[in-house]
Amino acid sequence: MLVKDVYAVPIEDAQKEYRKLTNKSNYSQFFGTSSKNTQDFEILRHKKFSSIRIAQTLKSSVIATIERWLGINDQEEYT
Repeated sequence: MLVKDVYAVPIEDAQKEYRKLTNKSNYSQFFGTSSKNTQDFEILRHKKFSSIRIAQTLKSSVIATIERWLGINDQEEYT
């Protein structure tokens, strides 16, 4: 078992880790965490949202909004 000396950790790193532990959605707390399979959540890096099967059920205006939102590309910051 690896034990860290909590007093040796820089305050910025401790704050980041604390935020990661506390900023979780209610969905993940009740229904489990997101999939760890990178193919599941990185598909939009390789394909446009409008080309995947689930987009066929949405209106074109909704698809355009989602594609603009995904174009911001800030997922890494929130992940």
